[in-house]
Amino acid sequence: DAAKDLWIASSRDLLFYVNAFCWTYDPRQKNGSIPFITYEFQDELMMDLVDRIENGGDLIISKSRDMGASWCILTVYEWLWHFRSDLSFLLVSRNEDDVDKPVNPKSLFWKSDFLHKNQP
Repeated sequence: DAAKDLWIASSRDLLFYVNAFCWTYDPRQKNGSIPFITYEFQDELMMDLVDRIENGGDLIISKSRDMGASWCILTVYEWLWHFRSDLSFLLVSRNEDDVDKPVNPKSLFWKSDFLHKNQP
């Protein structure tokens, strides 16, 4: 019953899901893996992204390095993949290696794989 309740809570609340079950990777940390505990600006970004995906419209993201924008976007995609149906996503970056290079922790698909592999 507890697992079912957690699944339902996660399906209804993106921020609960992220803060309770998601991990990110930071090579500056001792073991690299750290719990994804979001900041308020990350919460706003993720909720805005979900709103645009579900209701349409564009979203411009102003960011600087180390704000976790890629992790936020990929985590939203992961959450939607788990709890919604009939959605499709594309990942693009400035060059091919930044999109899909399995040994590069900076690549988008590496991060997506990391998120997925570190789910309970």
